[in-house]
Amino acid sequence: MPLTRNLAGGTYSRRKWIYLFLLILFAHPGGTFLGAQDPSIVPPSIKTGEGRLHYSQAMKFREKSLWNGEVLELNLALRFERRNPDILVELGIALGEMKEWR
Repeated sequence: MPLTRNLAGGTYSRRKWIYLFLLILFAHPGGTFLGAQDPSIVPPSIKTGEGRLHYSQAMKFREKSLWNGEVLELNLALRFERRNPDILVELGIALGEMKEWR
């Protein structure tokens, strides 16, 4: 099996490269795998009760692929949690699903 060098000077087999690729492909920013995120789990970076409520509701819309509702709830969450990276990432994903590139 061919070997390739990693950044530390060691070697990776083709199988390890495939595992690494799959891990990156399916990894979610929150540390969970795609499709496995529980809507009741709110990231600890969201501090206010209103922000947590709107984020949780947005995740429920996401489960049903109701992107407009998710975008609405995430925008409401941003009113209470300005510049929160978790909310902004989820908003970007929802807008991407809607193909809203602007």
